[in-house]
Amino acid sequence: AEGCGKMPFMDKEYARLRRKTFFVPVIAAFLGGWLVLLAGYRWHAGHVERAPATLVVVMRHAEKAPDQGPDPLLSAEGLLRSQRLAAMASDAGQLGFDHIYVTEWQRTQATAAALVQAHGGVVTQSPSADPQALARSILASDRGRRVLVVAHSDTVGSIVHALAPEVSVPEMADDEYGTTYVVALPSTGRASVLKLRLP
Repeated sequence: AEGCGKMPFMDKEYARLRRKTFFVPVIAAFLGGWLVLLAGYRWHAGHVERAPATLVVVMRHAEKAPDQGPDPLLSAEGLLRSQRLAAMASDAGQLGFDHIYVTEWQRTQATAAALVQAHGGVVTQSPSADPQALARSILASDRGRRVLVVAHSDTVGSIVHALAPEVSVPEMADDEYGTTYVVALPSTGRASVLKLRLP
């Protein structure tokens, strides 16, 4: 029947999703290796000894659905990003999180949901209005752990800066997703910050 063929935009969307799928294991492998190096893992006679470093991954929630009021769910694209985050943790191997912080808003909780379901981890709600308090809690209670923070466009920079005062991070644009900061906090010395753009 006429009109049943593929539309051009569908071909473009399929190609875009294939590229994203390809880059997930590549970025995951890179991120996993970088985390291992920054964590200060020491190899002794075939086993790994974990050094007392703290690793904090700070990211914005995934894409939110439009026109759903002040507490929207994720859009279809946001749900896919949530699933890619879980896949990345699996591919990276060392990217399991001991503690995951979300806010009181559904979009942050939904972003972490697939990761939590696949890998577990303690989940804590932290008020979005006080990013400095969240940073203080991490510094006081999460030493030596791997921590994920799912925050908002206007708080990601404040959290990173509170963890690493030498680093200034600009506020994210309203349509900016995927920008992620990995903060390495050694037991002594200055924090290191890596900026990534996740697919």
